[in-house]
Amino acid sequence: MRTHLISVYPAVLFLVTVSWAFSQGNPSRYLPPPYTVLIDSIFSPWNKSTSPGCAVAVYQKGAIRFAKGYGMSNLEHDIPIVPSSIFHIASMSKQFTAAAVILLAQQGKLSLDDDIRKSIPEVPDFGDRITVRHLVHHTSGLRDCWDLLELAGWRWGDIMAESDVMDLVSRQKELNFRPGQAIVYCNTGYTLLAVLVERVTGTSLRKYADSTIFKPLGMKSTHFHSRYTEPCRNRTSAYELDASGNYKVSIPAYDIYGTTSLFTTVEDLAKWDGNFYEPKVGGKAFVDTLLKHGSLNDWTSIPYASGLVLGKYNSHAFIEHGGADMGYRSHIIRFPDSGLTIVVLGNLSTMKPAALVRKVADLFLPMELPAKTPSPAALPPAELQIYEGLYNDPRNNVVTKLVFRDGRLYWGVWELIPAGNREFHTPQAVITFGNEQSSNRPTGLITLTRGEQTRLQPISTVAVSPGDLAEFTGRFYSSELDVTYSISSTDSVLVLTRKKYPDTRLIPV
Repeated sequence: MRTHLISVYPAVLFLVTVSWAFSQGNPSRYLPPPYTVLIDSIFSPWNKSTSPGCAVAVYQKGAIRFAKGYGMSNLEHDIPIVPSSIFHIASMSKQFTAAAVILLAQQGKLSLDDDIRKSIPEVPDFGDRITVRHLVHHTSGLRDCWDLLELAGWRWGDIMAESDVMDLVSRQKELNFRPGQAIVYCNTGYTLLAVLVERVTGTSLRKYADSTIFKPLGMKSTHFHSRYTEPCRNRTSAYELDASGNYKVSIPAYDIYGTTSLFTTVEDLAKWDGNFYEPKVGGKAFVDTLLKHGSLNDWTSIPYASGLVLGKYNSHAFIEHGGADMGYRSHIIRFPDSGLTIVVLGNLSTMKPAALVRKVADLFLPMELPAKTPSPAALPPAELQIYEGLYNDPRNNVVTKLVFRDGRLYWGVWELIPAGNREFHTPQAVITFGNEQSSNRPTGLITLTRGEQTRLQPISTVAVSPGDLAEFTGRFYSSELDVTYSISSTDSVLVLTRKKYPDTRLIPV
């Protein structure tokens, strides 16, 4: 087919007609200039010597068609990002942990339906069997290790070790839900999978993945980084902005891997991408298992496979996963029907790779499809502001906050774009508010769609008299976290005090 591209780029108008790069035939090694100029325009905000940035690549069935660095790998030493720059890719690592487990299952060294306590007896007996498959698909019900560490007093930037996670897991008294009853993203599961590989093979996940995946595919710049103090040539530094808007170094101090901590490049990831089309590792059965949807106890299919999310962008089937740790951001999205894959590996916490890979994909996916989101529906600030507030997920009592700022509505780093009829869009979600609204707050449930449907209940704050606060004050100890919290009453509000963190005012709801 033929695609028409129209773009305004620094006062120059390009109007070109080119063969669609990701159709059949023998493509050239590189993209033609119209595409490269348009990709450059997407990443121009970071293409300077004073900013962190990212490495970007476009593949066609594992063949690199475009690879380029934007911005700086290290601001202190004036090192630019190039396609061979090595990034910590955070949760994008999970697909490689899952791949190692699937290879072990193929070799008959474990079964995905094994009870994890068979190899990891430190996990308590919660009365329900937790299988390897539950860990892979985030359906175990285990509490998330990042949440547990934070509650127990670890700060982001503190050393976080596998032994710390194992200690906290061994102390837990109950699950968030029965295994297989629901899907809730859980980093604990993939940390345990790394432990499982070592227990089953007698060697570390790092060495096993290197010998069975990375070396066979020629991924020479890729490894699981198991010690945060270990030097790594060509590694990017990572950054975030402080309260004054200045860059500060933001690098994880992790002695944890499996759920995170894969180091790689956009060049190496092309070889992994190619294995999905011509499997050198594991064969077709391996790829099919890696891409198989998980399911719940009632056989409901879930959008998560093995370290990969499956869904549709417009009418195009995709396979994707992202990652975010400290200042590192990463995302890969693959459109298997066309052989198109885009990857963005970044070293700045404010970067949004999930949105960026979709902007690049829009240059190549057939233009006759509907726009990825409806045209924004203009809403006056006063109408947007009514959605600000707290929302609770009843599955695990995790509270999300929507913030109204500068005339816009945000959920974390994502801006909620109005699409009409109480519907809002982000690059990864469609959010619909309930039909009933009071004068100042939505009273119905909020529905989120990220391949799955989750209903969040708005929380209203309540007034509490100073005299009623006294019964909540005191010192509270958790044996599951081995931590003590102090709660006091100051200026008619409750204040939580815990080690390493500033005092926190509690909001009555």
